[in-house]
Amino acid sequence: SRKYYLGRQITNAIASHDPERVKTLAKQMAELAGDDIDLYSRVVDQLAYHGMLEVLSEASHIAWPLIKQSDNILWGQDNYASWGADCVLFRRIEQTGVLNLEDSALLDEIRYYFEELDPERFAEYAGSISGQSTQTLSLSDFKVSVSRRREHSDDDHDQGLTSESRSALSKLLDVFADYARKIEDISYTKSKLARENIFRYLVERSAGKLAPRQSLLESITNPRRKPKPKPKPPANVLCPDHDTLDRYLAGLLQFMNPQRYQAIATFELIPVWMRFLESQGLLERELLQSSLSKISKLQVSLLPLFKNDCSDPVLAENLKRWNEEAGAA
Repeated sequence: SRKYYLGRQITNAIASHDPERVKTLAKQMAELAGDDIDLYSRVVDQLAYHGMLEVLSEASHIAWPLIKQSDNILWGQDNYASWGADCVLFRRIEQTGVLNLEDSALLDEIRYYFEELDPERFAEYAGSISGQSTQTLSLSDFKVSVSRRREHSDDDHDQGLTSESRSALSKLLDVFADYARKIEDISYTKSKLARENIFRYLVERSAGKLAPRQSLLESITNPRRKPKPKPKPPANVLCPDHDTLDRYLAGLLQFMNPQRYQAIATFELIPVWMRFLESQGLLERELLQSSLSKISKLQVSLLPLFKNDCSDPVLAENLKRWNEEAGAA
């Protein structure tokens, strides 16, 4: 159908380094967002990964009213509003270096996506992503609840990182956006892909969601087998580790609905996140280096999944350079 053909055309235009054609095709895809949100979501991830801020901003502006009015999209609408509003902010930071929150034109652009804007929360968020935050956090701000619900519970709000700690993590990741752009030269859109996943990863890990588990089949066929031992708590609640990151990325790359761009963006930015933590006094150099050395082994597992992917060779190219970029070569 036309929409799937459009998706392939966008991929080809990106590979051919033809931004004007990408923009034209992405706008056409945005016009279909209300009818096929899954396909549009993949294009959002793709444009974000490649740092195509202007294109994504225009596509978001077209797609948002269609998404908002669609009867086919019952949940997750705020995610697309967030992309649109963030693109407005990212563009303004790129153009002027700062965000003037008294600029009525800027606020009008944001209210296109969020009509009910909380001034205090918005000011805090805008300050964080633009490097104007004065808040400092310590490891004591990230507490893990001692009590956990049953192992297979889907509700992690009463386990793992406390509500206050999740809020602190969200704020820390907002500051990370500024660091990634200005210190490590990572596009705002690519870091947004990674930031959302780093948040989910750390929350899920703290709640025990990424621990090794005995499958239902294993418990039936071998009921006497001892349950898999629970892993030790991480040495640092903010520092990723090989095993749980492996399981998290595997979840993103599941066969039925692989989130390729989210997975690779997250993996690429893990070393950047760890260097950021060190710069904030939240991670010691020794733990950074030892953790990074172990995480680097995931590159060997990921590369075969992408090395023959002709549709977007950049993914494999970036994976090949991972050790060098991470300083783990």
